Amino acid sequence: MTGRFILSALLLVVAGTVSSCQQPIVNEHTETIEGVDYTLTIYGHSRKQGDRATEAVFAELRLLAGLTDPMHSKAIARTNVLLQGGEWFSVNPSVTQILKQSIRYYTLTGGLFNPAILGALKEKYGFYGTATPTAPSNQRELQNFLVAPPTMKDVNFDGIRLQGTHPGIRLDFDYLAYGYAIDIEIEHLRELGIENATLRVGDVQRVMGPEAKRRHPFSFRTASGQGNSVLAPGGSAFCERTAGAGPRLILHPVTGQPVSQVRSIQLTADTASDASVACWVLMAGSPDQWQQLAARIGVTAAVLESSDGQYHVWTSTAQ
Repeated sequence: MTGRFILSALLLVVAGTVSSCQQPIVNEHTETIEGVDYTLTIYGHSRKQGDRATEAVFAELRLLAGLTDPMHSKAIARTNVLLQGGEWFSVNPSVTQILKQSIRYYTLTGGLFNPAILGALKEKYGFYGTATPTAPSNQRELQNFLVAPPTMKDVNFDGIRLQGTHPGIRLDFDYLAYGYAIDIEIEHLRELGIENATLRVGDVQRVMGPEAKRRHPFSFRTASGQGNSVLAPGGSAFCERTAGAGPRLILHPVTGQPVSQVRSIQLTADTASDASVACWVLMAGSPDQWQQLAARIGVTAAVLESSDGQYHVWTSTAQ
């Protein structure tokens, strides 16, 4: 009897050990870069492989943040100065692709996503200073500037050379910088042999692989505090943004005023770049534009809360 009891106990221990071994290893690392939180979670790979991939990805993320952040990037500062000068110059290869993406999104959104003016508007509101941005000190100066504002059409490409045709250009990629970095590093993770991972930068996230998607299903709120949700149909990137005063103030690229029609937005898209731009654009767009803009940018599902507390929910018919 005693021997049978010991054997049963050993079998339970072995079964428990096998079961625990079957649980996927989770590597997670969070780091704040240029004031923004970055989190990478890798599932189902050895600790050593996960650590190596994390180290490689974060080395590039720090580099990308230093290149695209308008407050700290020497490459962007140089590019802005030279664009304002109107002469042709050799552009830093590290910012070429995000510039080309910006021109494409400018066209897709009918000019609502316009990094050429975002930097100038943020400067007038004091975003690049130490105080909380509130309102421009000179509204008349702002309105005069908006009569003929800079756009991405004022940025010309010729191979590796760039030219600006408006003296008011000041590039700021805003949320696209997050999505751009995420998409690049998701591809890097694939090259490193990683099959399941989640990468989040600020309020933008992308999930890769079935295990990561199982761990991070997209569940959208449809009523504040009531716990209602809508599951997104297969999108791989997520973005959430809330309008309001302070550093998260969102400025309309045409009026130069803070957006006021949207209280919050949650959405999914196939890429983090699409999600981040859509998140920004739908905040600035008018209600009659929302579904058309979402379709153009490739949004797969969205829940938009208007300023009157109403929720607008839609999903792509292609999904």
